[in-house]
Amino acid sequence: NNKKDIVGIIVPHAGYFFSGACAAHAYKEIYNSKSKSFIIIGPNHHGQKSGISNKDWQTPLGIVKTNQQLAKKISENTDLEIDDEPHVNEHSIEVQLPFLQKKLGSKFLLIPIILGTNSAEECEKIGKSLKPYFTSENLFIISTDFSHYPEYEDANKVDQITTQAICSNRATELVRVLSENKKLNIKNLATSLCGWTSVLTLMYLTEKMKVSYVRIDYQNSGDTKPFADK
Repeated sequence: NNKKDIVGIIVPHAGYFFSGACAAHAYKEIYNSKSKSFIIIGPNHHGQKSGISNKDWQTPLGIVKTNQQLAKKISENTDLEIDDEPHVNEHSIEVQLPFLQKKLGSKFLLIPIILGTNSAEECEKIGKSLKPYFTSENLFIISTDFSHYPEYEDANKVDQITTQAICSNRATELVRVLSENKKLNIKNLATSLCGWTSVLTLMYLTEKMKVSYVRIDYQNSGDTKPFADK
């Protein structure tokens, strides 16, 4: 695809040692984007609560302004409330911001959405309600890691299966594959997609559109130097 056509990316949110290089491959693709706002959707690792933040955010690189007007519109048209509490101890959105700040400085606005739901039906409802905001003005960033915590070869195997399901652009296929992955009896597999609700929400949004998912890069913590423990 031409870079001008990119409408979203799926990126990891582990520590930068482990996932920063992989995430950077995706961010490199969007630095020429004309989008004014970035809608970042991530999972809530700390509880079953969702919310849209409308406060400005701060990292060591400075302040990131939130698009408060758009955050309010999204809240009014979805079941997502304006609520900063789910964001307080959550890293899945926060770790994405320096990638944008380093290249774009303060020339962008943020809409941070945390999902605490574990319901595919709720993801479908949210995804469809976000369709009016799936425009050239906004670019979606989906924050998720893949498998936790199998050995290296098993991670490569199950992550490939999950990737293929995402690239199908069929939400029901992802739901099916995540269920099937649990039956593979892979040692130490706690999840095959930790931010599955974030990815699924995007897929319910895109599945009837002319959208293609393209794999850019894949790494896991076993590939990371000097910590490469396979």
